[in-house]
Amino acid sequence: MPKHYLSFLLCFLSGFLPAHKGSAELHRKIIRGSLSGEPVTFYYQLPQAYRDGDPGHAVVYSLHGRGRSSGKNHLEFNASLLAAQKHGLLKDVIAVYPMFGANDWYVDSKDKSIRVETQFVGELIPWIDQHLNTIKQAEGRVIQGFSMGGYGASLFAVKYPHLFSLCMNFDGGMWNWEDMIRSSKKWEAVAPRLFDGDQQYYQEHCSPWTLAKANQVIIREKLTFVSYAGSLGWRLEPWKEHLKGLHIPMQYTDTGCRHQLDCLLEYRNFESFRIIARHLAVRRENLSTP
Repeated sequence: MPKHYLSFLLCFLSGFLPAHKGSAELHRKIIRGSLSGEPVTFYYQLPQAYRDGDPGHAVVYSLHGRGRSSGKNHLEFNASLLAAQKHGLLKDVIAVYPMFGANDWYVDSKDKSIRVETQFVGELIPWIDQHLNTIKQAEGRVIQGFSMGGYGASLFAVKYPHLFSLCMNFDGGMWNWEDMIRSSKKWEAVAPRLFDGDQQYYQEHCSPWTLAKANQVIIREKLTFVSYAGSLGWRLEPWKEHLKGLHIPMQYTDTGCRHQLDCLLEYRNFESFRIIARHLAVRRENLSTP
């Protein structure tokens, strides 16, 4: 990570951030969820050319990885976004960085003590659309994530295909039930805490593998999938093959990177940002076509 971003990281993690519309500064926000009743913390960045009124801005929602990497992941994406904008890419997008649990896998737990899905889909996205000048259709929303966030982005994309038009997966940990019930030296098994050991609950509500199959028709019509694999390619490639079996295409690239978001983002001179820019340009054109 470049040294000149370290002081910015300290500010980012401390929450001491100015909030000026239309600047390159990150805005920190905590809202009280109307459905969950819990605080939802997130950061967002407005483009330099942010404007109110029509036409709206596209939104890129970026989901962090597992453990203590959430702030670091958001910083890496934001730094790469600013660099890509200097190359003339994605100058017109709003970037949103939610802050959720270190090991919550972007789901609502069976006992509802954890409600990440509700907070993201039911509270955060509506707040962004209500308070910022956005394109309020799927054509103007991109969902992406790194590691555990790649799982979350894929889960939200296939469960809510009407909300997004592009899913970007950066070396996602595409776990299945066997992974959820397994413990490690560092982590307790996820399934007992999130799903009360109930495989049926997991399959019906929290498994991108099952939900992709259930929603395959609308997914084929609505969504574009792009993945950049690093050292977790052995987990990400089966996900590509699963979608292929459902006749859902995915643009898949083995980058040779380790499990490092900045390497994945900077691959081939910010290729992923170019893909997002082209995708949004086409979708915006389709929106404006009678």
